[in-house]
Amino acid sequence: MGTTLDGVLGSLRQLQRCPNVEEFVERSLDVLWAMFPCDSLGFNELDEREQQVWLDRSRAESGWEEMPDELFWEHADEFPICSGLATGTPGVVRSQDVISNRELRNGRLYGELLHPFGIEYEMKIAFRSPPWMSRAFMFTREDRQFTDRELELAWLVAPHLEGMYRRLRAAAVLTPREHEVIGLVGQGLTNREIAKTLGISPGTVRAHLEHAFRKLDVGTRSAAVAETG
Repeated sequence: MGTTLDGVLGSLRQLQRCPNVEEFVERSLDVLWAMFPCDSLGFNELDEREQQVWLDRSRAESGWEEMPDELFWEHADEFPICSGLATGTPGVVRSQDVISNRELRNGRLYGELLHPFGIEYEMKIAFRSPPWMSRAFMFTREDRQFTDRELELAWLVAPHLEGMYRRLRAAAVLTPREHEVIGLVGQGLTNREIAKTLGISPGTVRAHLEHAFRKLDVGTRSAAVAETG
């Protein structure tokens, strides 16, 4: 697969057919591996507050060694790529935009951790999430930087990937009624109008919204609509 605009858009359209988050992540890794040749590529959803891994999938070149979880958590706050975007902030960042190669190689983390695992250059496509959650695709290379053209391509695909991920995640955690209520919120209806439309009480509408907010990690009606739209 090439990286022409038509090729990129075609690949993204194929991902829209994924029925759940797990298949979406697996197929996205295949698509991104072709767009951005690298030594390792993974998607993870991490609860940094509890140091828990909710979802972790990866691709790697033969012989690439994965960093153990305990070693990652021990140094999680020290990785340059992680300081390029605040946790929960959407966007794209390269390690080379955060720290110079000379400064990186002179640091303790490089000699003790990054270099032994073949990590010289990194790029991250991060999704919007609560401030204690990290949801991101991570790319690593040992032999060359990620180019400006690759950075532009990553910015192009990022909102499409995030939108598909959010919709699938919402579909997995919300009940059909919660989906229905949020859909009516998206049409601009008030709780009282939603209650009349569905034949339920305004209090029940409010309860459905509270449950949905909690499941989606959001605090407003507009944010809930954005998560499911």
